[in-house]
Amino acid sequence: MNLVKVLVINDQKKYQLYFNNSQLQDLAKIIKEPSEYGMVDYLDNDIVESLNTSNKYYISGDDKTKNYQLDILKPLLLNIDKLPMLDSASSIYDKDGNLSYTLVGYLFKEDNGNQELFLYQLKKSNLVKDKGFLALFKKKSGDLHNNKLTVEQIEDGFNLPITDCLASIYKRKDSNEGKQYKVKIYQAYIFDRVFKTSDTQHEYVERNLQKFESTVKIAKDDVISISFKNANLSNLKNVIYSDNHLTRTFANYHDNGRRKIKQIGYDELQKVLDILKNYVKNNADARFESKNIPTLKDGILEVTEDSIPTFAALLDNKVIQRLLNNDIEIPYFKRHPNN
Repeated sequence: MNLVKVLVINDQKKYQLYFNNSQLQDLAKIIKEPSEYGMVDYLDNDIVESLNTSNKYYISGDDKTKNYQLDILKPLLLNIDKLPMLDSASSIYDKDGNLSYTLVGYLFKEDNGNQELFLYQLKKSNLVKDKGFLALFKKKSGDLHNNKLTVEQIEDGFNLPITDCLASIYKRKDSNEGKQYKVKIYQAYIFDRVFKTSDTQHEYVERNLQKFESTVKIAKDDVISISFKNANLSNLKNVIYSDNHLTRTFANYHDNGRRKIKQIGYDELQKVLDILKNYVKNNADARFESKNIPTLKDGILEVTEDSIPTFAALLDNKVIQRLLNNDIEIPYFKRHPNN
């Protein structure tokens, strides 16, 4: 792939930085290619567990795929071939001297028109203020006329980040060749912080809670419906939003038939709930109470604000598989022992 554009990006704007073709080629040589080692499939049924140990994941999808990461990154590619130029390096500062941009983007293109935008954080450590700016590119081998460094004195500027890629989005020109988009997140928790994803995740939480009550069913053969009718929905959402793990569980839920909870039957799920109830009754050291266990009756799993953490653990396979090994623990109540 060829580097064709360098961008600066914030929540509302993106601008192109001027580089000629030769400079772009030299810059491409020193940008450190991010490693995909340990990257997991975000849409895999075990992804929530995997993300506890992996900071990297990818998502393949198209315009119908609903993930907050795609919602955030796809607009960055809009009109990317018609971006205005940043008028001056000092424009990266606002009137108070703070950074106006949070990201630098490197747009690479393939000969077939496919493109990938790599995103790097623009940090305070990249700033060069009142010291001039040193523009340094690797020299082409055999070029005897390119041995001098060029120093351009300016009032304010910044060094381009070339390591620690945050994320990228790949787009195919021809969607018939495969999934149109592939998002790669290399630093999951920093990505959520930089893009302030909590509001977007909350939208997905609310959407999925509505789906649970209307269309989504769990257990083998989709025999169990979910009900929140005895829950205060406002309190229920407050519990979810108070914990990043719960928020991620409900924001990222996909009704995937490979999930463990979709592979067990009605009686097996009832057995799991009964084991939890007996454990609470007979173990004074249990970190949760009977009210924290959903109830199953007549094909309906009743979930309240007290039992929503256990419901999340069931969805994430934090309970079902472990009960086979007599390992009884609800992660939320381990993280919040006073709840």
